[in-house]
Amino acid sequence: MTFRKKYFLFFLPLLLLPLIFSCGKEGSLGEVLPAPSSEQEETVLFDEFLDAAFANLAGQDTLSLHFTLRDPAACGIVRKDAAFPDLSAAGIERNQKDMESLLTQLESFSPERLSDRQRLVYDTLKDYLTLQLNLLEYTCYEELLSPSSGLQLDLPILLSEYVFSDKQDVEDYLALLDKVDIYFSNIFDYEKKKSDLGLAMNDAAMDQVVSFCDTFGTESENHLLFASFRQKIMEADFLTDLEKEKYIDTNENTVKEKVLPSYRALAEKMETLKSTCVNEEGLAHVSGGKEYYSLLVKQASGTKDSPLMLSYRIRQQRETDMEVMTSLFSADPTLASRCAAYQYEQSDPELMLAALQQAISADFPACSGAFASISTVDDYLAPYTAPAFYLVAPIDDYQENVIYYNPSKVSGNLDLFTTIAHEGFPGHLYQTVMSYSYGLENIRSMLSFPGFTEGWATYVEMLSYHYAGMDESLATVLEKNYSVILSLYATADIGIHYRGWDVTETLSFFSEYGISDREVVEEIYQMILSDPANYLKYYAGYLSFLSLQQEMAAKYPDIFTLYEFHKCILETGPTSFDLLEEELNEYFSQLAAKAA
Repeated sequence: MTFRKKYFLFFLPLLLLPLIFSCGKEGSLGEVLPAPSSEQEETVLFDEFLDAAFANLAGQDTLSLHFTLRDPAACGIVRKDAAFPDLSAAGIERNQKDMESLLTQLESFSPERLSDRQRLVYDTLKDYLTLQLNLLEYTCYEELLSPSSGLQLDLPILLSEYVFSDKQDVEDYLALLDKVDIYFSNIFDYEKKKSDLGLAMNDAAMDQVVSFCDTFGTESENHLLFASFRQKIMEADFLTDLEKEKYIDTNENTVKEKVLPSYRALAEKMETLKSTCVNEEGLAHVSGGKEYYSLLVKQASGTKDSPLMLSYRIRQQRETDMEVMTSLFSADPTLASRCAAYQYEQSDPELMLAALQQAISADFPACSGAFASISTVDDYLAPYTAPAFYLVAPIDDYQENVIYYNPSKVSGNLDLFTTIAHEGFPGHLYQTVMSYSYGLENIRSMLSFPGFTEGWATYVEMLSYHYAGMDESLATVLEKNYSVILSLYATADIGIHYRGWDVTETLSFFSEYGISDREVVEEIYQMILSDPANYLKYYAGYLSFLSLQQEMAAKYPDIFTLYEFHKCILETGPTSFDLLEEELNEYFSQLAAKAA
């Protein structure tokens, strides 16, 4: 069995989705809705409610608004003064009250009087808000500065990808830079409170955060925030040469005087929290940690499964996959050596993306008019970021898309090919664009269902081995091998954070599968420790899609095709797997009725 470390990031328009309402203010969400007098009026009022809720949520902070809508005015949203999400204690409290208000208003509607699609939105939004409110009871259990996916890493990416469509965009961007010190101050206050409650990250994770902040906070002529801004300003045809020069000077001064010192200051402050960690192991060893982790599992997996039930499902799939591999190796003695020797012939990621678009045409609905630029991760970020990520496009301008990959963390052409499938076609980019084009409701673009989005990307990544042009036996072995590897990480996630495994117990588990290098396992342990339930987004989500595929194929054998299965998923859009199962059953029932 080949062992390789592989994980992904899927950046959404918001910096911190569990705190999506963190800048809530009194307004449309606090108003009492009039009682509908008819079923028709109820559907109209529900749509108006969704539009008002979306406008309120999208407009709360500048980054959320900018990466959600290219033209806010078209949705009746007036841009406010530039501001980051409010991560202060008061902001988090307002966030909770806003969510409670939104849920109360949502529940004032009668689902039976709504259309079928509106009921899907109702149930999706209700599930989401209920879970987020439960998670907010454990606010300080969340880690804002995760070494692999924290806000300190998100911010440079979002700033470097901040699109300048007009002067106001430039002014907003510069105003944000001027407020980074306040933003980071709130983040540190949160981290200090975690420390006071005995919930601080361990020193190894702290060292990674401090290292990145020190590195990114070091001034250089080609710093990412200098280079990206200069490039975008020089391409801004709505500015005069004099205005361009002025903005470039302002940016460089603000980055030097505010942004870089804020990163260095955060590093210094985080240093003061070292040695305050009282728990060097998983959430199972923290008071209330298992309850919090169980909620994280629900959020990450998109299912109602308990951690132990999910662990059972994962083990069952691993055993099945290993049986398939054993059978194929027995049938073909050359297969093991061919697996070790195989290498995908193409090395250009853009050509890979084009090849994937053609290869998936029989199994997936056509996607036209969407383009992607593929770039390498900046040198400043490369040591700290994942192998690749897709930056979600605005809902009103999803033709142009951005994928980044990290060459230092992608091992070979086949690894890059499957990574591009995960991030591009038929992965995140494709799923996002297709869901938007099928009419995904604006409010749902503000919600996070990582089990759906990361599960989909992992599910199609598994399929991508069969689109690479190799024979089916080889593709199946490589697919099942990767599934087994991810299942080990997922099982370890539950073992560490729910069963309470220490490093020795984790090493014992991995040793059963031939991974006995203690240094490697300690690295895995630390990575899982810093980001609980992360691997469940990928693997539990993948298992749910695979299970639904098998269920629909068994129930509707005469009409089931992968094309129709995928089409229904894309039309439904991100939601829980319980609701997706209902939609799939309804979809195939209708197809069966038409075919009868």
